Amino acid sequence: MYLRKLKGMGVRNLLPLELEFNPKINLFLGDNGAGKSNLLEAIYFLATSRSFRTNQDQEMIQSTAPGRYYSDKVPVAADHQPANLPDYQPGIYLSGEVSAVDGDSKIEILYQPPRKEAKINGKPLSRLIDLIGHLRVVLFSVEDMAVIKGGPHLRRRFMDISISQTDPVYLNDLQRYIRILKQRNRLLGEIRDRIEQEDLLDTFDESLVKTGNALINKRRSMVSEINPLVKGIYQEIGGSQKEVQLEYKPGVEEDDFLNRLRAKRREEIRRGVSLVGPHRDEIAFTLDGMNARAFASEGEARTIAICLRLAGLEYIYQQSGEYPLLLLDDVFSELDEHRKQYLINSLQADVQTFITTADEHVLKDLPLANSSVFRVEKGEVVSGDRKVAK
Repeated sequence: MYLRKLKGMGVRNLLPLELEFNPKINLFLGDNGAGKSNLLEAIYFLATSRSFRTNQDQEMIQSTAPGRYYSDKVPVAADHQPANLPDYQPGIYLSGEVSAVDGDSKIEILYQPPRKEAKINGKPLSRLIDLIGHLRVVLFSVEDMAVIKGGPHLRRRFMDISISQTDPVYLNDLQRYIRILKQRNRLLGEIRDRIEQEDLLDTFDESLVKTGNALINKRRSMVSEINPLVKGIYQEIGGSQKEVQLEYKPGVEEDDFLNRLRAKRREEIRRGVSLVGPHRDEIAFTLDGMNARAFASEGEARTIAICLRLAGLEYIYQQSGEYPLLLLDDVFSELDEHRKQYLINSLQADVQTFITTADEHVLKDLPLANSSVFRVEKGEVVSGDRKVAK
């Protein structure tokens, strides 16, 4: 799978885009703040309808400067904007042409808050989540270095993103579980405040258990499959005989889920929040039997984080039969020379890779015959001497 072309406008400081990509390596050079990460954010948004940098997608929309307006049909310069037409407003439009084993496709996404719509080959999607899987991506950013020592939500997010891109049933179950959980939490608060009756929880509990157990089963299987991958990659990159182990730690075991909900009911009502379920899941990492979150050095934690992302790449390949895009957002600045070189050497010919960096020395380590180099300057993307975005 690879992204052949990207068109669009409205993403942060980026000027309107019209880019053609190398099916192998695409390197984006530029100073900090030039817009390199914004380009990867645009690709990620096209693939998932979400930003990887903020929970507030509206923050992605650039300020209303001249020439940065568009309608849902054609770009419109600000000085020609009809003042009496509300459809002409700031927003984001992205279009990508994708090649995959099952054929070529065109993905479009339009975001004018609160409106967000997507199309595949010109056909509108009735649900945004149906966009997931048409363009699969694995992202590794500086923030992802914290996946080992950070909070458990980072590790749950890794599982969810990896599985959802190859398993639409899991994605639907995940959306359903989140919806039931929010409704149940609201009901717990209303019971505490004597607005609703406690027996209403029984139906929610049964739904939560049924959907939650589906998530637990799939997550357990996923961690079991990537564990040997992470172990093997760590021994190659780590340069030591230390052994990494991953263990899935469910927030509750499937056969005990309903009993635990009943046992915790009084406390949940008092606190107004659900305390049992896969929203409390965890992945435990050990390094030679020691808790990596507590005892691994920063270098060891970063190495495990790299291994986890590369294992996620292989997992998606094993599940779907083709590699996803690999997005590396300024990660080389956080790695020592050994780990940087390993990551570069691990870039496979059949994985389309997008790299952002401010360090031009990365160029000397890349297989330039299989690479395209772009420069990003004040939101403008330039390839060699030829401008490919204006």
